[in-house]
Amino acid sequence: MGIEQPLVTTRIGRITLAVAPDVNLAWVYGVWERHVRARRTHIAIVESPYGDGRRRVVVKVYRRRKAHGILRRLLEDRATHEARGYEAFARRGLPTAPLLFWGRERRFGLFCAGLVATAHIEAEPIHAAYARQPDERLIDGAVDLLSAIHRAELCHGDPRLRNFLASRPVPTVIDLGSWSFMSPRSQVRDLTRLLGSAAALPGAPPDMRAMLERYARTGPSLPCAAGRVLALANRYHRERGAP
Repeated sequence: MGIEQPLVTTRIGRITLAVAPDVNLAWVYGVWERHVRARRTHIAIVESPYGDGRRRVVVKVYRRRKAHGILRRLLEDRATHEARGYEAFARRGLPTAPLLFWGRERRFGLFCAGLVATAHIEAEPIHAAYARQPDERLIDGAVDLLSAIHRAELCHGDPRLRNFLASRPVPTVIDLGSWSFMSPRSQVRDLTRLLGSAAALPGAPPDMRAMLERYARTGPSLPCAAGRVLALANRYHRERGAP
């Protein structure tokens, strides 16, 4: 999974679009007009004219936030950041939804709107699959994938179980809007959110300590004591309470 060829960048007025070489630009612009012009942030699944696993496309629309001042709007926007995340993960061979196109609109250099489109993966999020039929292999797959992400010196940013798809033979990671290169702080944040989201699963949730021990066998060394990570995960679970 992931991008196979560099995307081709095109400008149409104030809009910059980066599109996979075999994806029709006119169709992409039509998607932009229908979804970005709706003037709201949303995620939609749209039908595409393509087969080979791309018949359905997940379109995620970003709009400028009222709280963002001029300086924030001059910086890298969220659509660009997420698209670069998909590219970074794919370059390292990590299983992500293939990035088909993305775009942004700026006026006088200020961010107005953006869009990220990936191929739709026919698989449930792990938290939903586990709630339907508890299976420790689902949790193990998420832990192993987070370990692989960290070994690649990247961090997901929000690796709750809802952002891992229960695809086969390995899970697929999605929603890279908060990704970053790895640092001690971002590594702990990733682990906190993965473990805390697992604790929120219905029924008998997985053992967080066992999950952390599995991560420690293949992942980078922890930047702090395991007990500290578990305490942060428990607090995250109490405050957020959602997988």
